[in-house]
Amino acid sequence: MPATCLFLHAPTPSTLPTRISSYRTKSNLLAGSTAPRKLFVRCKASTSSSSITDFDLYELLGLDSSSTQSQIKLAYRSLQKRCHPDIAGPTGHDMSIILNEAYALLSDPNSRLAYDKASIFGYY
Repeated sequence: MPATCLFLHAPTPSTLPTRISSYRTKSNLLAGSTAPRKLFVRCKASTSSSSITDFDLYELLGLDSSSTQSQIKLAYRSLQKRCHPDIAGPTGHDMSIILNEAYALLSDPNSRLAYDKASIFGYY
């Protein structure tokens, strides 16, 4: 399944930076630096469309629209543990991107409100 853009007015997944946790690299350990580096990667998913998704994000996470932030986070982490490319291999790549975008949208109160309003009018 190709990844599609899940945001209302956001860049496509191929241009969306994803922050990966801090880590210590061999080079900064050898140089005596104790400060962790921040690593940014860009998603390389293929997109068939930049339009908004054809499926409900709450349904994707197995939730309803009245779910709390903690329920959304728990559902996201549970699915990500099964679908992450490090676990599921290359087949989990696109799903992992979709889950990341769904969580990013639903975890931000303003984006979630806009998504819920758009859902009411049938845009999702």
